[in-house]
Formats: sequence, C-alpha cells, structure tokens
Amino acid sequence: MEIIRGRLSAADFSNPSLRYNPDTDAVEYSPDGGATWNPDPADDPRVGLKFLKALKTGTEIKCRSAASTVKWLRDFIEYEASIMTLGAGVTAIGNAFLTLLSPIAPYAVLIAILFDGAETLFTIGATALTAAFDEDTWATLLCIVYCNVAADGSVSDARFEDIQTAITSDLNTTAALVLNLILQTQGRVGFQNSGTLYEVDDADCGDCTDCDRCYTWYFDDGDGGWYPRTAGEGNYTGAAWVATYYAPDAGKLVVIEHDIPTGAIIKSLSPDFAYVLGSTGGCPAGETRGAFLRYLNSSGDYIEAITSDLPLSTGDYPNTIKLTSENTPVKIQVNIWCAQCDHTDGAVTINSVTITGRWSDGDFPPDNC
Repeated sequence: MEIIRGRLSAADFSNPSLRYNPDTDAVEYSPDGGATWNPDPADDPRVGLKFLKALKTGTEIKCRSAASTVKWLRDFIEYEASIMTLGAGVTAIGNAFLTLLSPIAPYAVLIAILFDGAETLFTIGATALTAAFDEDTWATLLCIVYCNVAADGSVSDARFEDIQTAITSDLNTTAALVLNLILQTQGRVGFQNSGTLYEVDDADCGDCTDCDRCYTWYFDDGDGGWYPRTAGEGNYTGAAWVATYYAPDAGKLVVIEHDIPTGAIIKSLSPDFAYVLGSTGGCPAGETRGAFLRYLNSSGDYIEAITSDLPLSTGDYPNTIKLTSENTPVKIQVNIWCAQCDHTDGAVTINSVTITGRWSDGDFPPDNC
C-alpha cells in the first residue's frame, strides 16, 4: 500500500469551499470564498447519504456484510500496528488513516479528526494495540456487528449506536477505545460502506446465536395484527390506529394490544404517536394526557409497565416513550389517552410500534430496524 509521506490538510484533497468545524463537529460549505460558512451534512462522509455504496446481493447478506466490516477493521488496525512497529510517527499514522479510509468515502475534509485519532493510536503504541485484539476479540466483534446489521446489510442510526455500546461493554478497554474511535470517524455511512467492500471466503456467523432483534410495525402498511383491548378503544384507519371519540368531557383513548409467541423475550416497547389538536377545542388548560406501555401475563395482569404524563401543547404534539425491561409477556399493550379533549376533529394517533428482544424466526416478520 502506498502511503503519502508528509502531513496533509483538507485543502490538499477536498474542495476548498468545504471545511470541518471542530466547535460544531460539522462539515460546512462556503458559497462566497470563505466569508460565510453554512452547515453541509450532505458533504460529510460520516452522514451524507450520497456516499452510501450499493449493498450486497444474493444470500447470507447479513453475515457476509458483517464479515466484510470486521475484515476492514482488522486490516486497518493490523496495518497501523505494523507501521508503528517500524517506527511510524503521528504524521505517517494519520496519512495511513486517510489512505485506509479512502475505499469507503472521501474523508479528506475530516483530516483534523484523522490526525486526532492518529495521536491516540500513537499514544497506545503498537505493542498494546496488537495485544488488545486476539482471536476471541475479533470473534466477539463479528457477532456484535452481525447482531446489529439488518438482513440487507444496512445499519440504522439506532443500531450504529447499539454497536458502539456493545463494543464498550463486551470488549477490553483498549479494543473498545480504538474501535469506537474508528467508528466515530467513519460515521454510520462509512461503517455501512465497510460491509460492502469484501467477500470473506470463510465467513461464518454460526456462533452468533445471542442476538437481540428488532421489529417495527408501520401502520400505514396494515394493522400489523394489533387489535383494540375492548371494542371502542381504537379504530384502524388504514394508515394509523386512532382514538375513538367519546362524549364531550370524556376524553380520547386508544388502547391496542398484540399477542406475543410463547418463549419470545421482549426487551423494549416503544410507540411513535401524536396528539393532533382540533380546531374546535383541544385539551383545555390544566388537563392531562399520557401513555401507558404494558407487558401482560396470561391472567391479563401487568407484569411490567411504564406511565408517562405528557405536557400539553398548543399544536400537534408528536411523542415517543419507551418501556425498557426484559420479560416474556403473552401480550403487549400501548395505551394513549387525552383527558377531556372535547373536540371531534382532533386525534390521538399511533403511527408505529417498535419492539426489541429475542425471538425465533417466524415469531414476527423479518427484522427491519
């Protein structure tokens, strides 16, 4: 691999109208030769969607993508360790950082971040860096990535955060520090792209059997098998679950439930919902609205629950809350209400519901989050 000898600046390779602002951790664009600068996420290789590469096709995409990502990370770390062993300083390490990232996306605009990372690697040193990554560490990392990559090889923002959290909790301190430094430099876009680069001949994710799973029901694509707790406690419109209107001063309420297959472990429950206030009233001052999220056992008792009293708003009010607790319920319940919302043209609307946990193939549709 050819490595450039000499410390680089972003202007050596990137558009001089682009810069990285360390105070805001953002790429910025100047339309007037540097007189003014505006945030420009589209040109940030960490988040700019235009930099995304085509995902893999064929079979076993999830494992093949995870194996590609781990190969890229391993090649990166082993190469940096090798040049440090030969006496490379911060400049050479930083230039190698840029070269190794180049197959993923154009990172020159972030050269300041790369050299910060190079200084961290130099401080750790080749010996400690090599010692931090034994075969067990790489195997654990493969499963962390595999468990959080979608079936098509994509990685959501939430899963990208989960990967970094798992790295911190499951790997040794030095490995976690180095990997998360690289991931934060890559961003989600670069991380996903690393899964498209290689085909690993012996890719095997058979040991990754302890993965958390994630599924979201989007109600603009069907009712998802959800149903009202009792008749009159919600109506499916074809696009969302909406509260049934009660008499004036009685409020609005939507309570929907979903059956959970035997043995499925639910770790979190989170709806996306909104209060849409009507023109003829709305929730009067001093009234309340809120949400209950519940896991139910076979007797209908609440085995886990969370209640959230939500503040009033003068306009439409989107909300998300989350029940985070591991259990094996037979049902899950989402209950959204607004007391004394005496209007007919407003709504309490559930747009989607997301669960995470562990379950068998076929218990729910394929993971999509």
